[in-house]
Amino acid sequence: MKMVIILFTVLSTTAQSTKLSMPLQQSIESFKLENDDHRISDYKIDRKYFAGNYLIYDCEDHHFACVDAMSYSDCSDNRERALNKKSNPLPCAPLKIFLDKRSCIENSYKYVNSNALKSFCFLK
Repeated sequence: MKMVIILFTVLSTTAQSTKLSMPLQQSIESFKLENDDHRISDYKIDRKYFAGNYLIYDCEDHHFACVDAMSYSDCSDNRERALNKKSNPLPCAPLKIFLDKRSCIENSYKYVNSNALKSFCFLK
């Protein structure tokens, strides 16, 4: 009998807490939907970069990447330091800022498919 009472108490408490958390759950879901773009931009695309709408070329790892503002800034700073030291090749090249990630990715395909020389990785 004790077991039935305890089980009933646990189940009724769980049901009440579910009712209380429903508005909270809806708030969380609506926040996720409203901030979907921000949430998606926080994912890492490799060991160095987070995804974003800034196109760079990583001269060390030999690839284009659409990165966030912080990664783009880091690339610019690293490039400046390398230019001052006259390092060759340079670590990366900040190339272009797009309106959104999709535009960046679509344009990065054009760069990749053009197979152009990566002269921006070397001192002139």
